[in-house]
Amino acid sequence: MGGEQGYVSGFPKTLAPQRSAVAGRVNPLPPVADFGMKEVRTKKKKHMTKDMNEMKKKRGRPALGRTRKLTKGVTVKFSPVSYEVLRFRARKSGRSLAVYIREAALAATVTARHTPEENALLRSLAGMANNLNQLTKLSHQTGFYRTRLLIDGLLGKLKRIMDDYRPKGG
Repeated sequence: MGGEQGYVSGFPKTLAPQRSAVAGRVNPLPPVADFGMKEVRTKKKKHMTKDMNEMKKKRGRPALGRTRKLTKGVTVKFSPVSYEVLRFRARKSGRSLAVYIREAALAATVTARHTPEENALLRSLAGMANNLNQLTKLSHQTGFYRTRLLIDGLLGKLKRIMDDYRPKGG
């Protein structure tokens, strides 16, 4: 059966178990109330001390809440020129580099590059540009008047397709 835990010079130490006044008998006295006092046994004598940490007033800035405390980090790499530009802007604004980058990242609005519909439209436009280049090359090789009939026919087909897909009543 081990004794209670006490502290000697700031280090934990197991204290000897309490003995009753007469061997074999139970101590008739009630246990002592705890008034913030801790029992400490040193080599010289046993004495009671107040826990000074409980008595001291807290100092310094109050702790941040869980939502404001910065606990997550992100690694971002910059070229030397970009890094110096950021340092200059941060100094000019009177902020540290970390605070400047954090505020800039949170205040920025990011727009999506393109929606899938816009990507399809861009591919279609690129295909039309390719076809136009082929027709231009053909007209230079064979003469414009020979290709004119081909171009007029393709333009008529394109207008009919656009009319078919145009919303009705608009």
